[in-house]
Amino acid sequence: MNEKLLKEADWCEWHDLHDSFLRDILFAVKECEDCFVLAESIAQNDSQVIVGAIESGAIYRPDGFQVEKWKNEKVRFLTLIVSPFVLIQQMNMADYAKILERQAEVLKKEQ
Repeated sequence: MNEKLLKEADWCEWHDLHDSFLRDILFAVKECEDCFVLAESIAQNDSQVIVGAIESGAIYRPDGFQVEKWKNEKVRFLTLIVSPFVLIQQMNMADYAKILERQAEVLKKEQ
């Protein structure tokens, strides 16, 4: 996995992402997919992987109904920025804790 993406991964609530949704730069990644792999494919402009992910529904633009559901349920997301896009993936704290452990390992290696 791209260590740069891992270091920059964040955990956000919807209110932090609303502006990206309004600017039409927000993409959601299905929970069963590897958000880091898709983010890296976007960063590398790997059109074959990106087109396949869009066609299969692995990555999609959320609609207003989905956004309202997320707001009402106070969902939290793994968030990756691959300029100019923002990728989000619904995630619980236990799974995000695993990402934090991997982030700590990467940062430790850099010291």
